Amino acid sequence: MAILKFGDPFYNEQQLRIGIGNRIQRFSLAGSLIINQFHVDTQPNKHYVLFDLGALADLTPTLLLGMSISNTNTLWYREVTTSIPMILKLGISYHPITGLKLNTEAEQSTLTDHLFKFGLEYEVVKQLLFRTDFNTKIQSFLVGIGLLIQPFSLDYAFTEQPNLGSIHEFSIGFR
Repeated sequence: MAILKFGDPFYNEQQLRIGIGNRIQRFSLAGSLIINQFHVDTQPNKHYVLFDLGALADLTPTLLLGMSISNTNTLWYREVTTSIPMILKLGISYHPITGLKLNTEAEQSTLTDHLFKFGLEYEVVKQLLFRTDFNTKIQSFLVGIGLLIQPFSLDYAFTEQPNLGSIHEFSIGFR
């Protein structure tokens, strides 16, 4: 379960996400139901119910292949197809040594050109993670840290984007 709030008084989004997943041997499948609310200052609020699907396969103990489809049902909403994209992602995660993950992802959206992301995650000490990422579409780097205190995770990320400036992201997770 996740709750998201983004934006300012002129434009903002709120989201409630409820997901479920299951692992069968080396394969994991998951789905989530998303309730989205969009607010634009000069327009009435809009609400949508969306679905995401994902799969992960452990090809070897150090190599994982993942795939997801976000907003799978946007075609049901005529007015949404021009504002909320359906997104297909395919990714590979390689773990060459304990505590190090090298990740790459290809993404295709119904509204924009494809993009590629490259990143790494390093466990500096037990429960403290360092992350970095590069995105080819906006040519930007992201840096972040994560703290794992079971059953919670605390994450912070920073990036500088040409059109938006400095972006700070915080999240709290519960498992």
